[in-house]
Amino acid sequence: MQLFDLLNNRMDTLFTGHRIIHLESIDSTNDYAVRWIKENSFQEGLIIVADEQLAGKGQRGNTWKSEKGRNLTFSLILKTGFLSPDKQFYLSKITALAIHELMLSKGFNVQIKWPNDIYVSGQKIAGILIENTISEGKPVYGIIGVGINVNQKNFGEEIKATSMALQSDSDFDRTQLLADFCSFFEPFYLQLKAGKTEEINKKYLESLMNFNTMANY
Repeated sequence: MQLFDLLNNRMDTLFTGHRIIHLESIDSTNDYAVRWIKENSFQEGLIIVADEQLAGKGQRGNTWKSEKGRNLTFSLILKTGFLSPDKQFYLSKITALAIHELMLSKGFNVQIKWPNDIYVSGQKIAGILIENTISEGKPVYGIIGVGINVNQKNFGEEIKATSMALQSDSDFDRTQLLADFCSFFEPFYLQLKAGKTEEINKKYLESLMNFNTMANY
């Protein structure tokens, strides 16, 4: 439990990441977040971070495999009642942009592969899975699941992925990376809450891999 204990001392956000639940091992941080919401009141910006996910989720029913204690896998809980159902994809956009900015700050050649995979030098380095709960046609809360390959160096031949350590030949402080993500994410989220979707769209398209180019997906 000690790894993220000092995170608040590094945080410069208004609310994102001000409360951290750190778990050594869990089925999925997104599933844990769903259970937490059902059993507890929660504050916006709550983060569940795990050293190991036994049933980590990827897009379209895929699993997210991660070496224990080497990467950054977490879920962020937000109150999304201000978003109409047709605007839910903006949560994906701003999360991708936050990771994009995080990677840029570390000097990586980074792009967003539609819809929200993060690629560095042509290889996947991070993924996002967002789950929303809607009641009476309106969103109630959103859970943003993030997996970033940080210090893992062996992914097996069947997985085409990379990590920050592989790209830089050095290890990274996962606690600091989570604090940095929160610092990049919150301004985009506040921008979304203010209805500034045009600015978000512009930034997203500027960061998109193969934009205006024919490509197979």
